[in-house]
Formats: sequence, structure tokens, C-alpha cells
Amino acid sequence: MNKKIAFITSFLLFLIPQQFSAQSAPKSKGGSTCYISGSVELFQMNEYVCSGKNNKFYWSLTKSKAKKIPTNVAKSQKPIEGDTCSISKGSIIDLTVTDGYTKDFKYTKFLVCSTPSNDARFSSGQIGTWQRNSMLLNENYIVEGDKCVFPQPETMGYSSGFNHGILNCSRLNKWEYVKDINQVVGSLATLRSYDPLVGSEWQKEQSTNYKFYDGNPQGPFRYLQSNLNYATPKTQSVGISDLLLATQCKLTQSQPWQFSDWVNTGFPYPSERWRPSSVKVQIIPVEFLDLKANSTPMDEYGKYFSGVENYFKNTSDTSVNFKWQVPNKFLTINQKSTDFIKNFGFDFGPEVIKMFDSQIDYTNVDVVVIVTTSRTNNDQSHPSHMHLPLKNPIATGEKLIYNYSVQEDLALGVKDPVLGWVHHFLHMAGFADNFRYPESKLGLRRYSPEWSAEIGPLLKEEKVQIENNKYMGVWGNMSIILLSEPLIWEKWLIGQINDDQIACVDSSKGGTFWLRPNAIKSEKLKGIVIPISNKKAIVLESIRSAGYNWRIYPRNQGLLAYTVDTSNNDVEGHPFEIIRKGGLFDKDYLLDAPLRSGESVSINGLKITVVESGDFGDVVKVEKVA
Repeated sequence: MNKKIAFITSFLLFLIPQQFSAQSAPKSKGGSTCYISGSVELFQMNEYVCSGKNNKFYWSLTKSKAKKIPTNVAKSQKPIEGDTCSISKGSIIDLTVTDGYTKDFKYTKFLVCSTPSNDARFSSGQIGTWQRNSMLLNENYIVEGDKCVFPQPETMGYSSGFNHGILNCSRLNKWEYVKDINQVVGSLATLRSYDPLVGSEWQKEQSTNYKFYDGNPQGPFRYLQSNLNYATPKTQSVGISDLLLATQCKLTQSQPWQFSDWVNTGFPYPSERWRPSSVKVQIIPVEFLDLKANSTPMDEYGKYFSGVENYFKNTSDTSVNFKWQVPNKFLTINQKSTDFIKNFGFDFGPEVIKMFDSQIDYTNVDVVVIVTTSRTNNDQSHPSHMHLPLKNPIATGEKLIYNYSVQEDLALGVKDPVLGWVHHFLHMAGFADNFRYPESKLGLRRYSPEWSAEIGPLLKEEKVQIENNKYMGVWGNMSIILLSEPLIWEKWLIGQINDDQIACVDSSKGGTFWLRPNAIKSEKLKGIVIPISNKKAIVLESIRSAGYNWRIYPRNQGLLAYTVDTSNNDVEGHPFEIIRKGGLFDKDYLLDAPLRSGESVSINGLKITVVESGDFGDVVKVEKVA
């Protein structure tokens, strides 16, 4: 047995200079070519050793449980995760990229030639191994040459040379590359692009919304399940020590009822609000004399209920429990829709809740959502979204209702997208919209007609010459519903993460911390909070192209740094604001706001630096400065 170990070791030592000099054997796309039984086959370099002489090289198994590569993979001669590669040639984002296979032999469009962590043999930087690296590329994007079904709208993806840009489905039923995205930070179009891989239940809605929003679909959405780690950081002494208690970072809310109390951004989270851990939702489906139902509420809206529930299950590291109470048929309002809405206006919701009080049991109900039948022509009126401040609950026979929403029918055949449903569930959790452009050259304000361009855009964006987005840009569902992962502060507030996933950092001590990506499920550390006062704090979280944020352009991944201010709980309080780094390019939507490796920001006498970034998340250093 010892002789066998010594023999394999000698092979390994023999292999290293040969493999890295690339002179020991003819080269294929995946590294050295070896022969097995006289035929060329490709095996994983980290599981097999290629050895021999006189140009006759053979594979020797180095791991007792290593898997033999399937014949089709071997014949493809495409690289496999773990094979050696050169990082000195053409690239995307300064890295060599190609298609090939993962170490589990699954086909992937994105293998990145990168230097492995913690391996001194690759210190020259010229030789690396093929790796799957979601920090750099996104498996959800299509590549030129992929199959499609003509015709389809243009979409975002990569050329065969992995340039990021726009592709078109040709009459040959293949995606063809049209043009580059000539912006370093990507573009908003990347987030709004048509998704050819969307689930079957949402394909019709996407096509309808695509036309309604003039080529800028706002939904539906697709969730990208991602693994937590592909690697670990090189940075040493990453830990959690000398931390404050979590309670010291739970900013206090402004006094109850001080303003309109639409918003609750601080602690304690109001008992009147709903929680994903246990929520009972009452659906009130209504029809009018001019808008009669031709299906059941579940037939028409069931997938939206599932979409909302799945969203909170996908974005939570804690348990989630939804209970839906849905009548078997639509309830009739004996008026025309236009007349009813004209008569009650913003009291539409409370009136409907009271009208059907005798038919509905509101016991233990946390949330009420009113839905209507689809309009048959665009002249018919439909209610707009409505919500309720906590100080004005609706009395029913069983209990007071604090949280309700009306889901509108936008136009003929166009319903509110499911991410819009989620957005308004979060409003009912007390979250404010994170977007506003008060410094517009046109002097626009929150409720001006042009304001709809931010969330539609129903108007051409050129009509709004935005100088500066003061708040959160596109980040978080409560912004413009394009990057829909909740902010880590919002998750903490409503119990989607646990206290031990937040590092409450003493500003006088600082420290170095490893943050896992917010959008990837984990029980590990997800956020850093540095209290400035009892109502203001700095919050740090790791942003990756995953979950409901899978459309993020690779260069826009990194550490999102922002402040939270709970001193105003008015609907226009805007408690969140991005901490801006130098050289910010996108001042309208703040797409490039996240800090990349080596970048830093300074605020309130603190310097926040990203020491290291990768699939694993971000290693962050917090320190005092003069």
C-alpha cells in the first residue's frame, strides 16, 4: 500500500511542471491530451494524473471514488471544471470564458479560467483552472447559437465570444447576436429585457406586458436557485468578535401615530402588521354589473397567490407559512364599476370589506386583498392600488383590519404582475417606496404624471431628465420592482432572517467580516449594521446575480452600502439611502453603486472597504478614520 502511495506521489510531482509548461503532450481545449485504450478522452485534472513518455501519455486514477467521464463528454473535448487553462488570452471582464462541463458533467455555457484560491502553484497568474463562477457570469443568460422559437422579442445575453449585448431570434430558430451593450455598468434594459426561459404559466402575461410597457416588461419573474459557495475567501482572521448585542442595532421607530404612520422601518415591528412566518390572507373577489366573472377566483388568480407565497419562501432563511382564504365564486356588487369607484374613490377597499362582512369570517385574518374580474374593454373603470395607515383600521364583526390592498386590472388583458403583488404585500408590511427624483430638472414631484415613468415606464423616459436619484435607485423590490430581492434590513425587520445573521458592529472597534450573499439561502452572516444613533445606522449587504436579482449585470455585483433612518415614518419619509462611492457612473438608477473588491466609502468617521469578493460573497473591513 505504501509503495502505491509513493508511486502516485511521484506521478503528481512529475505532472506539475509538465502540465503547467504545456509541453508534455498535445494540447486540447481542456489541457493535456491523454490516451485510454488507444482513444483520446478528456478527464478531470483534479481527479486523474496524465503521465508517460515518448508522447504516450495515460490517465491514472488518483481518487478512489473519482467518476469516469461519460463518453459524450470525453468526445466533445470541451473543458471540464478543474482542468488547467491559460488566462492570458481574450476574455470577458478580463477573464477567459468558454462552454464546457461542470465537475458533475453537466453542460454549462460559462466556464471561467480563474486562479484557484489557496493554491501556490498558480501564483504566476498565467495558469488557472476552469471554474464555474457566478460572481462573473450568469447561467440564466442565453448565448449566441442557443435554440429559440421564432419569432420572439429581442433579449439580453452574450455573443459566441461572450460579449454582453442584445440577441434576436432568427428564422433559423437560433439566437443571433445583434449589438454590444456599450456601457461598463450595464443598462436598465438588462433588467427589463424579455425572458425567453420564463415558466409556462407566465408566458402569456410576459408577452402581454411586454407590449403594454412598450418593450419593457415588468414581470412576471423567474427565481434562480443558487448554491452558497463555490469557494472560500483567502482573507485570514475573518470572524465575529467584540460585537454589540443585536438589540443595540434595532433602530427605534418614531413615535406611533406621529405622522400618517404608513411606514414602519424600525423596531419593534408593529403587532398589527403581518409576518411571513404565519399569515392568513383573506381574498375578496368582486364582480360588477358590467364586469361579470366567467371563471372562479382560484382559476383567475390562483397562480398569483402561489407566486406571492413562493416569493417569501424563496427569500427567507426562516420558516414561512401562508394560509389563503378564498371564496368559491366572485361576490356581486350591484352597480357598474365606474359608478362604484366614482362614488367611493379611496374608500373603495373599506366599503367592499364592510359590504361583505356578513359573508366573510375575518377571525385571525392578517391581510385582506380585493381582486376584481378582468375588464372587457378599456373604458371600464378599475380601482388603483390602495393601502391603509395603521391609525385608520377597518372595523368588521370579528376584528379590526389593518392591512388591505386592492390589486388593479391595468388594461384589457393586462393584470398587475406578480412582483407588483409582492410589492404591495411589502407595503402592507409597512415598507415605503425607495425611489423618488426630487432634483429633476423639470422640478417633478412624487405624484406628478411624469413620475409614472419611474415604475412603468408608461411614458418615454426621455421626458424625465433625471439629475440625481437621492435614494435607492433600482435596489430592492420597493424601488422599481426590477431587482426584487428584499433589502437585508427589510428581511430582518419582518423576520426573514435571524438576529445571528446580523453583525452589530461597534463603530469604535470595527472589524473584518465575511458576508454571504443576501439572495442565496443560508444561515450564515448576511448583514452588517453599524449604529450611528438610536434612529440611524449604516447597513452593508452582499449583492450577487442570484435569486430574484439574477438579471444583475456581472460588473454590478458587490457590497451594497446604505443608511437607514427611522426618524420619519411618513409615506414620503424615504428611510433608505445609498452611500455613494467615487466615480459612480449611473446616477439615475445607481446600478453600479455596489462596491467591488478594493473599493471603499467613508462616512461618519468610518471607512468601509471590500477586501475580497467572490462567489462566497464579500469580505468587508470596517475601521475608524481621522
